Amino acid sequence: LGAAAQVAPPPAAPAATAAPPAQDKPLKLDIYYETNCPYCQGFITKEVVPLWADPAWRALVQFHWVAFGMGSMAGSTVTCQHGPDECVGNRVQDCAKQHFGGDTDATTDFILCMEKNVANGMSSAFTTSFNECAPPGVAAQFMACARDDARSLPLVQANNQETQAAKITQVPWVSLPSVPGYNVFGPPLKDTLCAELRDKSIPQPASCSTPAPQAAVA
Repeated sequence: LGAAAQVAPPPAAPAATAAPPAQDKPLKLDIYYETNCPYCQGFITKEVVPLWADPAWRALVQFHWVAFGMGSMAGSTVTCQHGPDECVGNRVQDCAKQHFGGDTDATTDFILCMEKNVANGMSSAFTTSFNECAPPGVAAQFMACARDDARSLPLVQANNQETQAAKITQVPWVSLPSVPGYNVFGPPLKDTLCAELRDKSIPQPASCSTPAPQAAVA
């Protein structure tokens, strides 16, 4: 990725008011994924998006997004499983995550919005795929960050290191701190999280009384 002109640091994102701070949420979920992976897109759009639309779940779950997956690095050269477009998309989401303060609701909002657009055929390498997902005027800053190795390459390197440490063997790879090293992707996510709440003796959302259908993946 070529270097882009430096831009002023983006303003801090406003704090979410509808849900408690991420660090106070009882459920943590690590998601190792690739921006253009059809299986990741199927999981995100068909399982995470409906869950996240329920305010009860937003107050309970903190998502930790790690965009790298089955990519590889040799020095500063990054190879993505689904090509250069995915490399740009991964970096855009890395830059957005940094802008929104890490594992915040705003980061999840952005990633879900962008992934819905990319799953519908938009290119990750163009701001049209995420312009509506960012605050006014900020999408261009995300792209400038993604195109600037000095700013985005360290984020990619960190994701690569974290992915390697997790020893994933496929994407998406979805893990709970209570069962590290185990991929819970497969069974319906909502049912898995309902069981986790039950095991922790935490009150469950009303939707836990309705079994989730098995989501098909592309």
